Amino acid sequence: MQYQGKRAEQPPLIGLHRRGEAIHLLRAPVDIQKRMRNYCGSACVDQPGKVYAVSSPRGGLVTFWDAAGGNYLGHADVADGCGIIASGEPGEFLLSSGQGGVYRYQLAGKVMRQIPIDSNSGFHWDNHMARV
Repeated sequence: MQYQGKRAEQPPLIGLHRRGEAIHLLRAPVDIQKRMRNYCGSACVDQPGKVYAVSSPRGGLVTFWDAAGGNYLGHADVADGCGIIASGEPGEFLLSSGQGGVYRYQLAGKVMRQIPIDSNSGFHWDNHMARV
C-alpha cells in the first residue's frame, strides 16, 4: 500500500487477506518500516506460495514475508528496486531496479543470498517485470 499522510506517521503498508476474514495488517521492524518511506511498489508470491516479496523503491529495498503467518523474514537492498517476479524455485525471486539492474535473490532458511546474473548482457531493466 501507499500512505500519503504526514511523513512522521508510518502505518503498516502490507496486509494479508483471506476470503471471509478481515485484513491482517503487517508491520516490518521499526528500522525497515521507516526505510519503506510509506510506499510499496510491487508484490509477488513465490512458486509454492510460501513466501512473498514486497518492493519499496523509495526506500531502496525489497522485503520478504512468510505467507502463512505474515512474519517478516528479511530484506534485500536494491536501489530503486520495484519489479519482482517469482523465479519458479521456492523462495527465489528476480528483482529489477529502475537503475537498470536485475538481481536473483534466494531465501535459504533465514539467510538471504544474492545470486549473480550476467550484467554484461547489454540489457537494462526498469521497475516493472512480468514472467512470460
